Amino acid sequence: MKSNKRSTGSRAWDTIPIPKTELGHVPAAPDPVAERIKRRVAKYEAKTTPERVARTFAARGPRMLDRYREQAEILSKVERAVAGVTDAAGVPAMMRFWYKGCGREVYRIWRTVPTGCREVEYEVIRY
Repeated sequence: MKSNKRSTGSRAWDTIPIPKTELGHVPAAPDPVAERIKRRVAKYEAKTTPERVARTFAARGPRMLDRYREQAEILSKVERAVAGVTDAAGVPAMMRFWYKGCGREVYRIWRTVPTGCREVEYEVIRY
């Protein structure tokens, strides 16, 4: 009959000396995941210091404002065009909100979707 007990024979790794601390326990190997997390947190903390954020915003703020202003003007033109078309078609004012929402969605697609995919996106909105 075979025994379920493991062999206690000498293995090569049993003979390798393992350094022990003063308390007598074997120190754990550094966890690579924990080390990576510590590095990521340190990098995030360095990037988000108030001084650095203020410098970054001061450098980028005017351009951000210009880009927002440009996009807001385009969106207002889209909304005015939608309002003009719905007025000419005799659409009731209660329905205009839905059409404005559809116009905003078309504007979002125009702004964010690559040119090759726009036709598919327009068809999705249409039906």
